[in-house]
Amino acid sequence: MPTKLIWGKGASSGEVTYNITDYHRKTSACGYGDIRKLYLSDYNARDFGFNYFAMDSAKSKNITAAFDQIIPIIQYIHTGGSCGYPGGCNNKSPTQPELVIKWEELPAKIYLKLWKVSPADTTQKADMDFIIELL
Repeated sequence: MPTKLIWGKGASSGEVTYNITDYHRKTSACGYGDIRKLYLSDYNARDFGFNYFAMDSAKSKNITAAFDQIIPIIQYIHTGGSCGYPGGCNNKSPTQPELVIKWEELPAKIYLKLWKVSPADTTQKADMDFIIELL
């Protein structure tokens, strides 16, 4: 659960903060794999009309990602049967391995740039800058 959410003036920026320290403490006791790996979901950005994003690695901190290029936002929510529940459950598709990030140490920051139309390159001014803080 986020501990803080801020929307900038004109909806051209936003920031969300998560307390990963508590999450790390709880899940490490359960023997999960590498819990420093997180999977970004981009379908909410799609709901707001954004179709492309990139991580700005120069402005990010303590993050390793499989991407540092422009990524199309293609995920969506649908009802699927993989949960085994009659009638299905909400699922996101398709899986995008390039959305896996890993925090190396805390605090960490993921600085994302979002565009409605495909930019020429990652240096193009974004329609929205969005920061994810991991504490």
